[in-house]
Amino acid sequence: MTETPAPPRPTGVRTVADAGGRARFEVPWMRRSAVRAAATEEALGAVAGVRTARAHPLTGGVVVHYDPAVTDVATLAVVLERAAAGAEAGTEAPRTEHPADGEVDAPEQPVGAVAAGAQVAGAVALRDRAAFELARATALPRSELAALDVSDVHCDDTGLLVLVRRPGSPVEVRVLRTEPGGDAAVDAVEAWWERRAAAGSGLGPLFPALTAAGRLRAPEQGGSRLSATALRRIVVSVAARLGAKAPAEQPRG
Repeated sequence: MTETPAPPRPTGVRTVADAGGRARFEVPWMRRSAVRAAATEEALGAVAGVRTARAHPLTGGVVVHYDPAVTDVATLAVVLERAAAGAEAGTEAPRTEHPADGEVDAPEQPVGAVAAGAQVAGAVALRDRAAFELARATALPRSELAALDVSDVHCDDTGLLVLVRRPGSPVEVRVLRTEPGGDAAVDAVEAWWERRAAAGSGLGPLFPALTAAGRLRAPEQGGSRLSATALRRIVVSVAARLGAKAPAEQPRG
């Protein structure tokens, strides 16, 4: 007689959206833990039919692209539930007490310092990558990218809809996941959105200036807007780090 496995315990895992082979989950147990985020990606990556899995430890969000002919959102949710239940039961992979030959554990740092450093680096890196990918996907002038507000960018399962507020005639720019660079742009903007919302504001400029602590400047106003010059420098800097060309800028139509 085959024993039926016990159902996973309730862990707060929630399916936020699922359409066209793209699912988004909220996974509270991995929030603020890069180790658990990596374990989440590994668990999902072992599922047949999963193409990519990206976990964001700062927000607890997980985005999975999968083949609907091979797996489904219910299966993915069960995998996340079991991973979370195992973590709560203390069954996460233990830390290696005696490293193998040639392996040395990194020296431990104060938890507060590590968390603060990761938060600052994470906020800046996510903002800068989102600016670069959106510039590459749209070829918008940097002045128009700098002028975008959070409310000007809308996301659905097919991609992004960007409202460019030009004098007299606002223009809608569509970024589809199926277009070259579209998937990277959507993922980068979503990741920055989540991080920005976690900072306490979902309003104001899409690309705000950040303090040395990785927080918004003038948070009561939704943040202080980056200038077009600053945004152009950021895009060029990210391109250089990636070994890519700086995205072109189309003249205003």
